[in-house]
Amino acid sequence: MSLAFKFASRSRPSSAVAANRLVLALNSKSFSVACTRRSSPLSNAVASANVCAESDPIDKVDLRVGIVEMAKKHEQADSLYVLSVNIGERSGNGDLVNRTIVSGLVEYYSEHQLEGKKVVVLANMKARKLRGVVSQGMLLAAKGAAVNGNVIVQVLEAGRSAQAGDPVRLQGNEKPLDSLSLEKSPIKRQRVIEAFIEGLSLDSCIASYRGQRLVAGNGNDHVATHNLPNGVIA
Repeated sequence: MSLAFKFASRSRPSSAVAANRLVLALNSKSFSVACTRRSSPLSNAVASANVCAESDPIDKVDLRVGIVEMAKKHEQADSLYVLSVNIGERSGNGDLVNRTIVSGLVEYYSEHQLEGKKVVVLANMKARKLRGVVSQGMLLAAKGAAVNGNVIVQVLEAGRSAQAGDPVRLQGNEKPLDSLSLEKSPIKRQRVIEAFIEGLSLDSCIASYRGQRLVAGNGNDHVATHNLPNGVIA
């Protein structure tokens, strides 16, 4: 389920956003203190650094480039689309197998506008049934406001060099694409997803995670919105 579904179904009050940011700040502070307390002797510092690195949510989420091949209205919900998304998965005999993803983008995109887009899919979250349709992932999207005050929602898009199934990663990760795991374990704790989302930001249309830009494809193209410069990503 994409956050765009959440946008369509219920608006998030500003007080809740502030509270979430406060929780994130407190968690980050506690995380830093924990690492500092383990910093002596030196061997403990190294061990602590490894623990801290391994616990980052970005290491647990499986972000992939997906191409929306079909979008249709949900038969039981006017605000929802049922999307068929190619994320490079194949069956045992080599045939492409698309993911079904339910997303609340009806208010913001037509079917034609979505089809063909290279989107970012959170691929290893637990599947959920939404109004009778099993959704097998979540599209990442950004929410912002226009000059006239209207709400704008735009999906995050991968650049031209990205292909279906390519991993979305942090800029500066120089590992070749075929060495990056595309089969991370399913996320069992919702808090992992929430912590990852809290670390996302949008600046001048470009998406980042904790200050590092997200890229996809061999060309290291930035992941970005079409023309929404700033907003909340989820």
